[in-house]
Amino acid sequence: MATTETKMAAIGAVRTLLSAFVYPAAESRYRCIGSHMKQRMAVSVWLLSNSIVLGLLIIASPAQAACNTCAKQGDFFDYGYAERMWNELQTRDQFWTEWNRVFPVAKAAFDAGLLTGTVSQMRDTIKDRDDATEIMQGYDLWIAQSKVWKKVAFDQASAGSIAGINMAGEHRQMCVFARMHDIFNHQCNGLPDWRTDEQAEADTAKYARWQKKLADQ
Repeated sequence: MATTETKMAAIGAVRTLLSAFVYPAAESRYRCIGSHMKQRMAVSVWLLSNSIVLGLLIIASPAQAACNTCAKQGDFFDYGYAERMWNELQTRDQFWTEWNRVFPVAKAAFDAGLLTGTVSQMRDTIKDRDDATEIMQGYDLWIAQSKVWKKVAFDQASAGSIAGINMAGEHRQMCVFARMHDIFNHQCNGLPDWRTDEQAEADTAKYARWQKKLADQ
């Protein structure tokens, strides 16, 4: 994994090479042309150099970007349960039925101070309780909803899915982040519908306004 110092050194090297070769070559090639063309060339070279630097940042540490912002398997008591719920609970009714079964138990355990420390420490604290399974499942479902679903939904909205879920432009840069944040299937437009009723109603209203705007154009 590239460190920040390594990345910055590499970027500095690229900028040095650009200054030593690309900029002088461009200046020599276009020395005899008019000022307007020189300005256009300067803009082109600037865009090229910054595209190279941006590409270097992306290539140098895609794993680091993912690790800094994504949930990890170790965040869950039972990653398999969370993954199964992600793929099985596709509708709001399914999700909220399971949520209402397990999350209140986990919330009560949290309020009682039982869910503090690492996952391993929390497991030791609750392992002898009759409701340990429901506590762990409620916690895992909360992690999946708050640290995976919400992040992917945000990425989708930034990629054009502004009137609901799973409507993002697959070619847009934020879909790259959505695929990273979806640690279960690595899809940009693969969210289960875990919206609240209020969110769904707001999305329906936004979609209707968007359709009307298109019709009026």
